[in-house]
Amino acid sequence: MRVNAYNDGPLKDGNQLGPFYEIESSSPARELKVGERVIHKSITVHFEGDESQLNEIAKQILGVDLLSLKF
Repeated sequence: MRVNAYNDGPLKDGNQLGPFYEIESSSPARELKVGERVIHKSITVHFEGDESQLNEIAKQILGVDLLSLKF
């Protein structure tokens, strides 16, 4: 599985598409034989909260302390 993360802005004109980040996953590329298939399951979850609440979620799920990241 591949995971990509995006920051949604700012645009060249200074506007921003949206004040959010996006994380997506893609199934691995695989050559299939006739009749063969691959199943890729994905779940999208949206979290809202203040910085300390989101930091706790990030530490538990991702193992990352958001407060230690430099933007």
